[in-house]
Amino acid sequence: MARCMVSWLPQKSQLKQLLTCPVCQDIFEDPRQLPCGHSLCMRCLDGMLKSRSLGQPFSCPNCRACFGPLIGVHKSYTLHSIVEDFNAASHQEEKKPREQSDHVNYNRVLFLLLAVTIICICNAFLCSVENHTLTETVQRQHTLLLRYHPEITDLTLNKDTASPYLVMSQDLLTVQRVNDEQLYPPHPARFTEAPQVLSTQCVSSGSHYWELEAEGYWDIAVAYESISRKTRFGSFGNNQESWSLTHDRKGRLFAYHEGVKVKISKSLMHNRVGVVVDFQKGAITFNEVGAMWNHLHTFKASLNQPVCLGLGLYKAGLHTRISVKKNL
Repeated sequence: MARCMVSWLPQKSQLKQLLTCPVCQDIFEDPRQLPCGHSLCMRCLDGMLKSRSLGQPFSCPNCRACFGPLIGVHKSYTLHSIVEDFNAASHQEEKKPREQSDHVNYNRVLFLLLAVTIICICNAFLCSVENHTLTETVQRQHTLLLRYHPEITDLTLNKDTASPYLVMSQDLLTVQRVNDEQLYPPHPARFTEAPQVLSTQCVSSGSHYWELEAEGYWDIAVAYESISRKTRFGSFGNNQESWSLTHDRKGRLFAYHEGVKVKISKSLMHNRVGVVVDFQKGAITFNEVGAMWNHLHTFKASLNQPVCLGLGLYKAGLHTRISVKKNL
Protein backbone atom coordinates (compact mmCIF):
# COMPACT_ATOMS: atom_id res chain seq x y z
CA MET A 1 0.00 0.00 0.00
CA ALA A 2 1.09 3.55 -0.57
CA ARG A 3 2.52 4.99 2.59
CA CYS A 4 0.85 8.21 3.72
CA MET A 5 2.78 11.45 3.93
CA VAL A 6 3.44 12.49 7.49
CA SER A 7 4.38 15.85 8.93
CA TRP A 8 7.89 16.95 9.85
CA LEU A 9 7.32 16.51 13.59
CA PRO A 10 7.09 12.69 13.66
CA GLN A 11 9.86 12.46 11.08
CA LYS A 12 12.04 14.60 13.31
CA SER A 13 11.18 12.38 16.27
CA GLN A 14 12.13 9.23 14.37
CA LEU A 15 15.42 10.66 13.16
CA LYS A 16 16.12 11.87 16.69
CA GLN A 17 15.70 8.29 17.87
CA LEU A 18 18.50 7.21 15.54
CA LEU A 19 20.77 9.94 16.92
CA THR A 20 20.13 9.13 20.58
CA CYS A 21 22.80 7.63 22.83
CA PRO A 22 21.61 4.27 24.24
CA VAL A 23 23.10 5.10 27.66
CA CYS A 24 22.06 8.68 28.49
CA GLN A 25 19.10 8.75 26.06
CA ASP A 26 20.12 12.21 24.87
CA ILE A 27 21.33 13.31 21.43
CA PHE A 28 24.92 12.14 20.92
CA GLU A 29 27.60 14.40 22.34
CA ASP A 30 31.17 13.70 21.18
CA PRO A 31 30.09 10.27 19.80
CA ARG A 32 32.52 7.33 19.79
CA GLN A 33 32.08 4.24 17.67
CA LEU A 34 32.53 0.71 19.03
CA PRO A 35 33.92 -2.16 16.91
CA CYS A 36 30.36 -3.52 16.47
CA GLY A 37 29.28 -0.30 14.76
CA HIS A 38 27.14 1.15 17.55
CA SER A 39 27.96 4.53 19.06
CA LEU A 40 27.66 6.27 22.40
CA CYS A 41 28.75 9.54 23.96
CA MET A 42 32.37 9.71 25.08
CA ARG A 43 31.20 10.74 28.54
CA CYS A 44 28.94 7.68 28.74
CA LEU A 45 31.69 5.38 27.46
CA ASP A 46 34.12 6.77 30.01
CA GLY A 47 31.60 6.24 32.80
CA MET A 48 30.96 2.63 31.77
CA LEU A 49 34.68 1.87 31.57
CA LYS A 50 35.31 3.32 35.02
CA SER A 51 32.38 1.51 36.63
CA ARG A 52 33.33 -2.03 35.55
CA SER A 53 35.47 -4.35 37.62
CA LEU A 54 39.17 -4.73 36.83
CA GLY A 55 39.63 -7.11 33.88
CA GLN A 56 35.90 -7.32 33.20
CA PRO A 57 35.17 -7.40 29.45
CA PHE A 58 33.35 -4.41 28.02
CA SER A 59 30.04 -5.09 26.25
CA CYS A 60 28.06 -2.88 23.90
CA PRO A 61 24.93 -1.49 25.61
CA ASN A 62 23.01 -2.01 22.36
CA CYS A 63 23.88 -5.47 21.04
CA ARG A 64 25.77 -6.82 24.12
CA ALA A 65 28.79 -7.76 22.00
CA CYS A 66 31.88 -8.29 24.21
CA PHE A 67 35.27 -6.80 23.31
CA GLY A 68 37.56 -7.89 26.12
CA PRO A 69 39.13 -5.75 28.84
CA LEU A 70 40.72 -3.39 26.29
CA ILE A 71 38.61 -1.73 23.67
CA GLY A 72 39.54 0.36 20.65
CA VAL A 73 37.09 3.13 19.82
CA HIS A 74 37.03 5.73 17.08
CA LYS A 75 35.72 9.25 17.24
CA SER A 76 32.74 9.29 14.86
CA TYR A 77 33.37 12.53 13.00
CA THR A 78 30.64 11.77 10.49
CA LEU A 79 28.02 11.10 13.16
CA HIS A 80 29.15 14.20 15.03
CA SER A 81 28.62 16.27 11.87
CA ILE A 82 25.16 14.77 11.28
CA VAL A 83 24.19 15.54 14.89
CA GLU A 84 25.31 19.14 14.45
CA ASP A 85 23.26 19.45 11.25
CA PHE A 86 20.25 17.89 12.97
CA ASN A 87 20.48 20.30 15.89
CA ALA A 88 20.87 23.26 13.54
CA ALA A 89 17.91 22.11 11.42
CA SER A 90 15.80 21.68 14.56
CA HIS A 91 16.63 25.22 15.61
CA GLN A 92 15.72 26.56 12.17
CA GLU A 93 12.51 24.53 12.11
CA GLU A 94 11.30 26.27 15.26
CA LYS A 95 11.48 29.59 13.41
CA LYS A 96 9.37 28.45 10.44
CA PRO A 97 5.57 28.88 10.24
CA ARG A 98 3.78 25.77 11.42
CA GLU A 99 1.91 25.33 8.13
CA GLN A 100 5.19 24.69 6.30
CA SER A 101 5.65 21.49 8.26
CA ASP A 102 3.07 19.70 6.11
CA HIS A 103 5.09 20.12 2.92
CA VAL A 104 7.54 17.43 1.87
CA ASN A 105 11.02 18.93 1.71
CA TYR A 106 13.13 17.40 -1.05
CA ASN A 107 16.33 18.59 0.60
CA ARG A 108 15.37 16.60 3.69
CA VAL A 109 14.95 13.50 1.50
CA LEU A 110 18.44 13.99 0.11
CA PHE A 111 19.83 14.68 3.59
CA LEU A 112 18.50 11.42 4.98
CA LEU A 113 19.71 9.44 2.00
CA LEU A 114 23.11 11.10 2.27
CA ALA A 115 23.16 10.15 5.94
CA VAL A 116 22.39 6.55 4.94
CA THR A 117 25.33 6.51 2.55
CA ILE A 118 27.80 8.12 4.93
CA ILE A 119 26.93 5.97 7.92
CA CYS A 120 26.90 2.81 5.79
CA ILE A 121 30.42 3.44 4.52
CA CYS A 122 31.91 4.50 7.84
CA ASN A 123 30.32 1.71 9.84
CA ALA A 124 31.08 -0.90 7.22
CA PHE A 125 34.82 -0.36 7.30
CA LEU A 126 34.97 0.00 11.06
CA CYS A 127 32.73 -2.96 11.81
CA SER A 128 33.82 -5.74 9.46
CA VAL A 129 35.26 -7.85 12.28
CA GLU A 130 34.64 -11.39 13.51
CA ASN A 131 31.09 -12.31 12.41
CA HIS A 132 30.45 -9.16 10.38
CA THR A 133 31.17 -8.91 6.68
CA LEU A 134 31.25 -5.66 4.74
CA THR A 135 28.06 -6.51 2.86
CA GLU A 136 26.14 -7.51 6.00
CA THR A 137 27.11 -4.32 7.80
CA VAL A 138 26.14 -2.06 4.90
CA GLN A 139 22.77 -3.82 4.58
CA ARG A 140 22.10 -3.57 8.33
CA GLN A 141 22.79 0.16 8.46
CA HIS A 142 20.89 0.80 5.22
CA THR A 143 17.83 -1.04 6.52
CA LEU A 144 17.94 0.71 9.89
CA LEU A 145 17.83 4.23 8.48
CA LEU A 146 15.47 3.62 5.57
CA ARG A 147 12.95 2.11 7.99
CA TYR A 148 12.45 5.61 9.35
CA HIS A 149 12.28 7.34 5.96
CA PRO A 150 8.59 8.26 5.50
CA GLU A 151 8.83 9.54 1.93
CA ILE A 152 9.65 6.09 0.57
CA THR A 153 6.37 5.13 -1.09
CA ASP A 154 5.41 1.45 -1.14
CA LEU A 155 4.03 0.23 -4.45
CA THR A 156 2.42 -2.82 -5.98
CA LEU A 157 1.96 -3.56 -9.66
CA ASN A 158 -1.45 -3.28 -11.29
CA LYS A 159 -2.27 -6.62 -12.88
CA ASP A 160 -5.07 -5.03 -14.93
CA THR A 161 -2.47 -2.96 -16.81
CA ALA A 162 -0.01 -5.81 -17.46
CA SER A 163 0.76 -6.80 -21.04
CA PRO A 164 -0.11 -10.42 -21.94
CA TYR A 165 3.64 -11.02 -22.33
CA LEU A 166 4.35 -10.28 -18.68
CA VAL A 167 3.94 -12.55 -15.66
CA MET A 168 3.69 -11.17 -12.13
CA SER A 169 4.34 -12.70 -8.73
CA GLN A 170 1.45 -13.29 -6.34
CA ASP A 171 2.50 -10.37 -4.14
CA LEU A 172 2.46 -8.09 -7.23
CA LEU A 173 6.01 -6.92 -6.59
CA THR A 174 7.92 -8.78 -9.32
CA VAL A 175 7.27 -8.90 -13.06
CA GLN A 176 9.01 -11.08 -15.66
CA ARG A 177 9.04 -11.08 -19.47
CA VAL A 178 7.87 -14.30 -21.13
CA ASN A 179 7.62 -15.49 -24.74
CA ASP A 180 4.19 -17.08 -24.49
CA GLU A 181 1.11 -14.87 -24.50
CA GLN A 182 -0.86 -15.13 -21.26
CA LEU A 183 -4.64 -15.51 -21.27
CA TYR A 184 -5.44 -12.33 -19.37
CA PRO A 185 -9.02 -11.03 -19.53
CA PRO A 186 -9.59 -7.93 -21.68
CA HIS A 187 -9.36 -4.70 -19.72
CA PRO A 188 -9.41 -1.04 -20.84
CA ALA A 189 -6.32 -0.34 -18.72
CA ARG A 190 -4.23 -3.18 -20.18
CA PHE A 191 -1.20 -2.49 -22.41
CA THR A 192 -1.69 -4.44 -25.62
CA GLU A 193 1.01 -3.02 -27.92
CA ALA A 194 3.99 -2.84 -25.54
CA PRO A 195 5.22 -5.27 -22.83
CA GLN A 196 4.55 -2.83 -20.01
CA VAL A 197 2.84 -2.53 -16.62
CA LEU A 198 2.00 0.36 -14.29
CA SER A 199 1.91 0.56 -10.52
CA THR A 200 -1.44 0.41 -8.76
CA GLN A 201 -0.61 3.53 -6.77
CA CYS A 202 -0.22 6.88 -8.49
CA VAL A 203 0.89 10.14 -6.88
CA SER A 204 -0.03 13.74 -7.65
CA SER A 205 1.96 15.90 -5.23
CA GLY A 206 4.95 15.94 -2.93
CA SER A 207 8.21 14.04 -3.28
CA HIS A 208 8.41 10.26 -3.62
CA TYR A 209 11.16 7.63 -3.71
CA TRP A 210 10.92 4.18 -5.25
CA GLU A 211 13.60 1.50 -5.44
CA LEU A 212 13.78 -1.46 -7.80
CA GLU A 213 15.99 -4.39 -8.75
CA ALA A 214 16.19 -4.99 -12.49
CA GLU A 215 17.83 -7.57 -14.76
CA GLY A 216 18.03 -7.93 -18.54
CA TYR A 217 16.58 -5.49 -21.08
CA TRP A 218 14.19 -3.07 -19.43
CA ASP A 219 12.60 0.36 -19.05
CA ILE A 220 12.00 1.96 -15.67
CA ALA A 221 9.69 4.89 -16.21
CA VAL A 222 7.50 7.52 -14.64
CA ALA A 223 4.27 7.90 -16.60
CA TYR A 224 1.05 9.85 -16.42
CA GLU A 225 -1.85 7.66 -15.41
CA SER A 226 -3.53 8.79 -18.65
CA ILE A 227 -0.86 7.26 -20.94
CA SER A 228 -2.19 5.41 -23.99
CA ARG A 229 -2.54 1.65 -23.49
CA LYS A 230 -3.70 0.42 -26.90
CA THR A 231 -1.26 1.97 -29.39
CA ARG A 232 2.46 1.78 -30.04
CA PHE A 233 2.67 5.45 -29.07
CA GLY A 234 2.15 4.33 -25.48
CA SER A 235 5.69 2.90 -25.24
CA PHE A 236 7.51 4.50 -22.33
CA GLY A 237 9.67 7.44 -23.36
CA ASN A 238 8.15 7.75 -26.84
CA ASN A 239 5.53 10.34 -25.91
CA GLN A 240 4.86 13.41 -23.77
CA GLU A 241 3.27 11.29 -21.04
CA SER A 242 6.32 9.33 -19.86
CA TRP A 243 10.00 9.64 -18.91
CA SER A 244 12.08 6.48 -19.16
CA LEU A 245 15.46 5.03 -18.22
CA THR A 246 16.35 2.17 -20.58
CA HIS A 247 18.92 -0.59 -20.05
CA ASP A 248 19.38 -2.41 -23.36
CA ARG A 249 20.62 -5.90 -24.22
CA LYS A 250 24.23 -4.67 -24.39
CA GLY A 251 24.10 -3.06 -20.96
CA ARG A 252 23.93 0.48 -22.33
CA LEU A 253 21.81 3.15 -20.63
CA PHE A 254 19.57 5.69 -22.34
CA ALA A 255 17.09 8.32 -21.20
CA TYR A 256 13.97 8.73 -23.32
CA HIS A 257 11.22 11.37 -23.47
CA GLU A 258 9.01 12.33 -26.44
CA GLY A 259 10.99 9.86 -28.55
CA VAL A 260 14.26 11.70 -27.96
CA LYS A 261 17.08 9.38 -26.90
CA VAL A 262 19.92 10.61 -24.68
CA LYS A 263 22.87 8.24 -24.20
CA ILE A 264 24.06 7.99 -20.61
CA SER A 265 27.83 7.64 -20.41
CA LYS A 266 27.69 5.32 -17.41
CA SER A 267 27.07 1.63 -16.91
CA LEU A 268 25.42 -0.10 -13.98
CA MET A 269 27.66 -1.82 -11.44
CA HIS A 270 24.64 -2.94 -9.40
CA ASN A 271 21.15 -4.02 -10.38
CA ARG A 272 19.28 -1.64 -8.06
CA VAL A 273 17.83 1.65 -9.30
CA GLY A 274 16.28 4.45 -7.25
CA VAL A 275 13.69 6.84 -8.67
CA VAL A 276 12.88 10.22 -7.11
CA VAL A 277 9.80 12.14 -8.29
CA ASP A 278 9.48 15.72 -7.04
CA PHE A 279 6.37 17.63 -8.09
CA GLN A 280 7.41 20.93 -6.55
CA LYS A 281 10.79 20.97 -8.28
CA GLY A 282 9.45 19.41 -11.45
CA ALA A 283 12.15 16.76 -11.48
CA ILE A 284 12.37 13.01 -12.12
CA THR A 285 15.73 11.57 -11.10
CA PHE A 286 17.19 8.11 -11.67
CA ASN A 287 20.11 6.85 -9.57
CA GLU A 288 22.05 3.62 -9.30
CA VAL A 289 21.88 2.41 -5.70
CA GLY A 290 24.92 0.69 -4.21
CA ALA A 291 27.35 1.47 -1.42
CA MET A 292 27.11 5.01 -2.79
CA TRP A 293 24.53 6.64 -5.02
CA ASN A 294 25.47 7.08 -8.67
CA HIS A 295 23.39 9.74 -10.42
CA LEU A 296 22.28 8.56 -13.84
CA HIS A 297 19.88 11.15 -15.24
CA THR A 298 17.42 13.88 -14.25
CA PHE A 299 14.45 14.96 -16.34
CA LYS A 300 12.92 18.40 -15.87
CA ALA A 301 9.17 17.96 -16.06
CA SER A 302 6.21 20.20 -15.22
CA LEU A 303 4.12 17.43 -13.72
CA ASN A 304 0.45 18.39 -13.87
CA GLN A 305 -1.27 15.00 -13.65
CA PRO A 306 -1.04 11.94 -11.39
CA VAL A 307 1.98 9.78 -12.25
CA CYS A 308 2.65 6.08 -11.76
CA LEU A 309 5.75 3.94 -11.83
CA GLY A 310 5.99 2.19 -15.19
CA LEU A 311 8.00 -0.91 -16.09
CA GLY A 312 8.77 -2.17 -19.59
CA LEU A 313 10.39 -5.57 -20.10
CA TYR A 314 11.92 -6.90 -23.32
CA LYS A 315 13.64 -10.09 -24.48
CA ALA A 316 12.57 -13.05 -22.36
CA GLY A 317 15.78 -14.82 -23.37
CA LEU A 318 17.75 -12.32 -21.27
CA HIS A 319 15.76 -13.36 -18.17
CA THR A 320 14.38 -9.84 -17.96
CA ARG A 321 12.67 -9.17 -14.65
CA ILE A 322 12.08 -6.25 -12.28
CA SER A 323 11.18 -6.27 -8.58
CA VAL A 324 9.76 -3.44 -6.51
CA LYS A 325 11.60 -3.44 -3.20
CA LYS A 326 9.03 -2.91 -0.43
CA ASN A 327 11.25 -3.75 2.54
CA LEU A 328 14.57 -1.95 2.11
